[in-house]
Amino acid sequence: MVGRHIAPRTQEGYDRPWSTRQLAEPANTTVNTVRHYHRLGLLNEPERRYNGYKQYEVQQLVSLLRIRRLAELGVPLSQISTAGAGADRTPGVLRNLDAELQRHIERLKKARTDIAAILRAHAPADAVAAGKAERATEAPSFTDPAVPAETGVVREPRN
Repeated sequence: MVGRHIAPRTQEGYDRPWSTRQLAEPANTTVNTVRHYHRLGLLNEPERRYNGYKQYEVQQLVSLLRIRRLAELGVPLSQISTAGAGADRTPGVLRNLDAELQRHIERLKKARTDIAAILRAHAPADAVAAGKAERATEAPSFTDPAVPAETGVVREPRN
């Protein structure tokens, strides 16, 4: 999009209001998404022209770009209105999201560790936690209940 104007220009060179499509395009979104943000109250409805078309201004583009960025970062739409209510609330919302992502990363790391242990030990997928997967494939010995423990007789498990 190099050299492309974001705002439509009139012959006199002054910016004129954008239509919904013209607003959505530089934000890399769709008209339906813009309308959805209106319904959720995330994006204020602009003034309408005499023909009923909406006339978006720079402020609505800035708001739309902010909503899109927060959504791309993973902030739920239900929290974007809180984050968008003031720049002072955005860091708190982002800190909460970051903490949630960190917990999710830790769960994923543990899952990868467990999977690696299961694969390394050629254990069944339902093997207990990681560290135990290696031991799960070792041949455990069972004491024969029919033989007194004092004798030390150990029976090998059946395969």
